[in-house]
Amino acid sequence: MSLRSRLLWLTILWFALVMLVFTITFSVFVRQSNFSDYERELTLEVNNVWHAAELNPSDTLMNNNWEDYALFTRSAIAFFNSQGQITSLDETNDFPDNVWNQVESKLSQALLASRLSLKKSIVRLPDITYVENGQLKSMMALARPIVYPTQEVGSVVVVGPTEQIYSKVSSVMHTLFWIDAVSLLIFAAGLYALLQRGLRSLVQLIDGIRTVEWLRSNRVPVPEGPQEIVSVATSINHLLDKVERGVEEQRRFIADASHELRTPLAIVAGHANILRRWGHTNESVWEPAVHHIVTEVDRLQNLVDRLLLLSRLENHQEPVESMMNTEDITSLLQQMADDARLLRPDLRVFEQIHLQAGLAIRMDRNDLRQILVILVDNAMRHTKSGGQIVLAANREASRLRVSVQDSGEGIPADDLPHVFERFYRAKEGRDRNSGGAGLGLSIARQLVELYQGQIYINSRLGEGTTVHLLFPLLLEKGTSQSNKFRLKSGNLSNSPMEE
Repeated sequence: MSLRSRLLWLTILWFALVMLVFTITFSVFVRQSNFSDYERELTLEVNNVWHAAELNPSDTLMNNNWEDYALFTRSAIAFFNSQGQITSLDETNDFPDNVWNQVESKLSQALLASRLSLKKSIVRLPDITYVENGQLKSMMALARPIVYPTQEVGSVVVVGPTEQIYSKVSSVMHTLFWIDAVSLLIFAAGLYALLQRGLRSLVQLIDGIRTVEWLRSNRVPVPEGPQEIVSVATSINHLLDKVERGVEEQRRFIADASHELRTPLAIVAGHANILRRWGHTNESVWEPAVHHIVTEVDRLQNLVDRLLLLSRLENHQEPVESMMNTEDITSLLQQMADDARLLRPDLRVFEQIHLQAGLAIRMDRNDLRQILVILVDNAMRHTKSGGQIVLAANREASRLRVSVQDSGEGIPADDLPHVFERFYRAKEGRDRNSGGAGLGLSIARQLVELYQGQIYINSRLGEGTTVHLLFPLLLEKGTSQSNKFRLKSGNLSNSPMEE
């Protein structure tokens, strides 16, 4: 079922239900109102008859044109003695014929059961039922005690048929149902026209979506209509833009990965052919060929490992529930500095660590080490002999700052916005021989953001690069004793670079 049909039928059903509830409620109100009015009329009639009988007590023992009091209510007036026997009865011409025999005994029983006394005023007796023309009908009966000339306490009873009330209620309900039916038809026609007009923009939007050519420049035309429809069309176009960018990134990723794999595979294949031809007889050919093959295989292994790590990070891997305190961070930075001195003894490596005792961050040691390995490795790759690298850490308000600074060739300003993209290399001086596959910074960013941290780079061409890491502090405990400034270097004759 279409949205238009569903809205139409559900709304019509709801409107019909409301109209039905209103009709039934109004009919019940009309019935109660008519019964109350009829009871007041019979009450007035009982009082009039009672006052007339008080003036002429002898009339209670004979018929004395009491029907004159009952003309308006189409009722019957009867006098009963204390034993429940009729002493006088008058009926109007409109009173139902041949029903008094059915009514008399029931009235007598009701009077005896009510035990009327002079202390009581008017009493409404239980409605009296009777059968007329095969239909069950009812009468309303009111009674008031009266004193006969013989000082016997009897009752004056007024009995009125309620058939006219039910007829009036039935007529009202019949009229209301016709009004409901006509109103429902008018409402349905108007609602259908409104839905046709209101959903026109949505239909146009759906048609536009169906005709969109995915992964091309075509976009959903924004229809003229309610703001909500315009917002949906705009959101769909934004989604298509993201899909197109994602597919383009995927294509570029496949192309870059293929390029990164093609070169080492070609080198391995070339040296394998050399070994196949001359390696078994010429040892001078065999040794360098094997060395090159092992080197390229290591490069391939590293590339595959980083691709797998990047894939896990991009699949929203949950961070490890672990903490690192001041001592952990300090020891890790010292270890990274020692490793850098060992790998590049021609560089000056410094540590600038200003951390208070008792600080802690939510971070797994292996993840932070992975980040620092990437940053320090990049710094060593792009810093010439005699240059320097500074590993720094300090507290900034509620965050921990860790930075890796080098005095290398720097990154061009045009390349800075793209350095965190996969397989991206800066144009100046960062070719395959001096750099990795272009995945390191992308992995570092994913790891930093996994722990709600931030990473950004400051760099000037020819002056060096500084990578900053910011992590939120979890807690502070213990004293605020500051660790002493640490300065270690492979060459102490030069001071560390200022940030």
